Amino acid sequence: MLAKLGFAMIILLVGQYVLGMYTNLFVQIPDGVDGWKWMSNSLVIMGHVTLGTLVLVGAAAILVLGVRARARSWIVASAVGLVGIGASLIAGSSFMNGQSDTLSFVMACGLGLAMVAYAAGVYAWARTIDARQLAVT
Repeated sequence: MLAKLGFAMIILLVGQYVLGMYTNLFVQIPDGVDGWKWMSNSLVIMGHVTLGTLVLVGAAAILVLGVRARARSWIVASAVGLVGIGASLIAGSSFMNGQSDTLSFVMACGLGLAMVAYAAGVYAWARTIDARQLAVT
């Protein structure tokens, strides 16, 4: 279950990356405008924020499930992923009040950290199962 959720998080994070890159390259929040109030003018930004919220909830859920299952690799992976997502969230919230290359870079680094963390969780899980279970018959 945790491995499937971890893989789902990777897919959601790729979607978040695509929306974020589109926003960064093609959407300009007008200067002097509160980005949070202006957000309704851009479906892409609204989708990015909505998906980011879903990713945050998913990250917290995986951490809770990892703790409940006492799965050390998932506890570590999901905690690191949550730190990356949190960094992206904080930078993204600030980005809405004044676009900056530094904030965009922090968002990208946080996303990268989260993707690596969940990929490591899936990898650690795959190493623990019997190779015969992975064989395609």
